[in-house]
Amino acid sequence: MSNQEKNLRQKWDEFSRNLELALKYQKKSRNHLEASLNVLNEYKQAMKKFTSTYSEEEVFKAGLADLLLAYNLYEKMTSERAKSLDFDRSSVTYAIRAYQSWNKISLDEFLTIPGATQAKYNETENVMNKVLSVANND
Repeated sequence: MSNQEKNLRQKWDEFSRNLELALKYQKKSRNHLEASLNVLNEYKQAMKKFTSTYSEEEVFKAGLADLLLAYNLYEKMTSERAKSLDFDRSSVTYAIRAYQSWNKISLDEFLTIPGATQAKYNETENVMNKVLSVANND
């Protein structure tokens, strides 16, 4: 393997690794966001039940357990949302790194890969633009 081939292989591996991590973190972020939204619905239902069931005088007598349940749901919801935001940040970081890695590979280098065509290069470029756009919430 020539130095040029080794160099391209190294660039390609860097690009692939960063793209894989960006997509992995996007998926994790989406999963935690969905979990947060599901808990939000539970929380809204618990609060609706709580406010419709107890009068102000009864809240501290009979409603404490229901209030604690609603609070636990609120904590879980905010925790899931925080995890989603953390994964969002990681996804953006790796999407930018993948895009930067991709930009290191010229068309001429890309075309030395067996089976590579300009159409595949353009398609990969379009995919990278979409990944970056999703990561940046465009």
